[in-house]
Amino acid sequence: MDTLVDIKNRIRGSKLWTKSGITRVYLPYRINKKNVRTDCYLEIINDKLELLVKVRSLLWDVHPNWCDLQAEKLKENLTKQYYEIIHDCEKKRRKIPLHIRLQDNTIPLCHNSMLHQIKALKFLCSMKVAAYFGDTGVGKTKVAIDLASSRFVAGKINKVMVFCPVSTIDNFKIEVNLFCRFSKLIWQYFGIESMSMSDPVYLEALNMVDNETMIIIDESHFVKGVKAIRSERIKKVCDRCTYKLIMTGTPTTDNVHDLYMQYSMLSELITECKSWSKFAEQFLILGGWDCRQIIGYKNLEYLTSLIEPYTYQTLKKECLQLPKKSFQTFTCRLTENQEYYYYLLKKKLLEIIENTKDDNLRPETIFLYLTRMQQVSCGYIRHDDGQFEYIGTKKFDLIDNYIDISKQTIFFCKYIFEVDLLIEYLGDINCVEFTGRNRGNRYEKLKQFSEGKKKYFVATMSSGGIGLNGLQQCSQMIFFSNSFKYSERKHSIGRIDREGQKNQMLITDMITSAGIDWKIIHNLSRKRNLSDEIKRLIGNKIKLREYIQSI
Repeated sequence: MDTLVDIKNRIRGSKLWTKSGITRVYLPYRINKKNVRTDCYLEIINDKLELLVKVRSLLWDVHPNWCDLQAEKLKENLTKQYYEIIHDCEKKRRKIPLHIRLQDNTIPLCHNSMLHQIKALKFLCSMKVAAYFGDTGVGKTKVAIDLASSRFVAGKINKVMVFCPVSTIDNFKIEVNLFCRFSKLIWQYFGIESMSMSDPVYLEALNMVDNETMIIIDESHFVKGVKAIRSERIKKVCDRCTYKLIMTGTPTTDNVHDLYMQYSMLSELITECKSWSKFAEQFLILGGWDCRQIIGYKNLEYLTSLIEPYTYQTLKKECLQLPKKSFQTFTCRLTENQEYYYYLLKKKLLEIIENTKDDNLRPETIFLYLTRMQQVSCGYIRHDDGQFEYIGTKKFDLIDNYIDISKQTIFFCKYIFEVDLLIEYLGDINCVEFTGRNRGNRYEKLKQFSEGKKKYFVATMSSGGIGLNGLQQCSQMIFFSNSFKYSERKHSIGRIDREGQKNQMLITDMITSAGIDWKIIHNLSRKRNLSDEIKRLIGNKIKLREYIQSI
């Protein structure tokens, strides 16, 4: 505010305009043509003093690009003319500490919230940008909706852009319809995956965003990739507005370096690193293959002090009194076909490791074969032509002999072909499928399960394990197979380990005698990813070969 007042006093004929949380300095410049309206103003956007020029014609026959070209020319001239004043005022403003510049004073508004949600909302209303890290099931979505509603009532925003995994968009819409009480607040939804796969979706988001927009990035660990197209594009959208919130239950699915891109979405100034190379230099220790592997960290206390003013965390154990969870694991042998193909793939992988030079050995190659070995342990072989062949599994013997499925049960799988096997075994009439191939009606199916009309919920972890509400009436969960990623397992368990659960939870793992299954379970029990272990070994061919032989 002081910066804009200073500019107003230094530019003759300028006018200070304030409406609720928005302040601008309008400059006295116009396009010298009839039926043309021109707005030139300075505003602080994304903690940066920005000069904006908008030109619009009242005539219908004007070329659509004419207004944009005129605005661009005028902005270029004004930038040159007022460069010294803008630069000087911005320099003074930057002397104020970042966490003070990004403070906010929105009055929190909420209805039927739990105490921990009220505390979280109060913190988030005090900052223009924030990271809300909360365990699954603590009600992060309601807090985000209340935050947007509070800013709308305060006149600071008029629309909300939500970026979340495609599989959770419908669930987020349900929550908004349930908790948002302001029909004039506009909500727009974009799938995180769509931002990299669809140029029109990206351009739509880029054209919609302005400084009266609040951005929510749900499951923000999906945009942790520094060089990922989705991350780069969402950051460009975020750079065009002031109010931003990231949310996730697993901010560091790999480790500390996952935080860089997520906080950059809020402001690249938070970590004091405007580039990934600077962040790596400041906080990472690199080594391993071609000195590109992260083998350690440094200056973590300093990094924590930088992100702390913008971070709020809610732990489930501190705010919810939930029933206990118990775990059990059942193991079956491989069929003869499984043993044959498993040994064949393992032999091929060892040959690749032996015959490939160290510089040419890529983690992707190792992961490809490990994935195919896991598919074999799950009952299918993927041939070189891309076709899948069922080769049998003894996991159904485990269900028959050891597991009581007379009550409602949730089944999670890694692969879609396992979903088909389970539905055939359990009976289609008894099952609700929740996967990427039935997006059109899967929430109707979920409702049938929630209301007790269906007995079994069968889903892939990538679709049913993230951001889904409405399963907590069920207390039995079976992992028919597991993911390489701990975060996917954690989120899946969070579907029942949340507010509304009344019974003790039983979580069962079904694995085979294949070494890959045991390695996955071992890593998950230590809250680690199998991929991390492979990356650490990739630079040491002897240890990597010993590791593959052990599975």
